[in-house]
Amino acid sequence: MILWIALFVLVVALSYVLAAKSMRDYQEIPSDAGEYGLFLIRNRGGLTSGLLHSIHDELLSSGLNISFERVFKGNESALLVFGPQNLLAKFNHILNLLELEDYTNIDNTLAWEIEIKESGQKIFGNLPPLLDQEQFWWQLVLWVNKSKPMSSKLFHGQIRAVLKSEDPLKRKNVSQKLQNIDFYQKRSFQKKAKNNSFNSMEIIQLISI
Repeated sequence: MILWIALFVLVVALSYVLAAKSMRDYQEIPSDAGEYGLFLIRNRGGLTSGLLHSIHDELLSSGLNISFERVFKGNESALLVFGPQNLLAKFNHILNLLELEDYTNIDNTLAWEIEIKESGQKIFGNLPPLLDQEQFWWQLVLWVNKSKPMSSKLFHGQIRAVLKSEDPLKRKNVSQKLQNIDFYQKRSFQKKAKNNSFNSMEIIQLISI
């Protein structure tokens, strides 16, 4: 009898350990993915602290998330936003949004996670020159933790970068930390204690040149 009890406890403990291990890398994917859309921000000047505060309130009440994405190709760049179409429609008159097809393509890409060590850290100033067909993608996925007071207006976020280049040596030199490009394409994110927190001004710094 004691042996059976010991085996039962062992099986339960092993199941818990395996479940915890599988959840450690769990990625949340935006719900109702068909209702999300990718938009070009044609009026970048409209992306102010005040507008981000309004977006914060919308994310807090809805539990949804958005992603700001900076896309470089050669010497040109664009600022995009991926998010719930109904939510973003409320800010269309300010940002002058234009819906786009998804640009992500896994060919010749290298993707990695970014952790910001210091507030106001310069991001794009050290970006190496890109050839005409080379691309650099910068993704900032944002959501709001409902346990935080509304007055803080803090976003939680994860940052990913992707280099698209036919030169394997260049891809390797940009980052040694290969991550799954699938996470970038799905705009998935992990809600965990060590996620970065950003205020509105820090978000603007992270997506501006």
